[in-house]
Amino acid sequence: MDLSFIVTIEASKIMIDIIEKAEEAHIVSTSTFNKISEIITSAWIFALGRFPLKKLEDLNPESHEVIIVLDGLEIPGNIGTIIRS
Repeated sequence: MDLSFIVTIEASKIMIDIIEKAEEAHIVSTSTFNKISEIITSAWIFALGRFPLKKLEDLNPESHEVIIVLDGLEIPGNIGTIIRS
């Protein structure tokens, strides 16, 4: 698999680790990447993941823990804003 478009050693290691663990991995063209990604990163890595479904009763937070549920965020930066809040 050609990873020559990855420019840093760290990004290459991350990409190889992701590919080894993923059920599927696809290398796409720069124009396709730009269409599916809202944020252009220097690492040029875009990942989709499937999280296990949990029921509310499955969550048992300790008294000092907080659970935040995020759904349908349109701007990825909002996640960081919510966490900092």
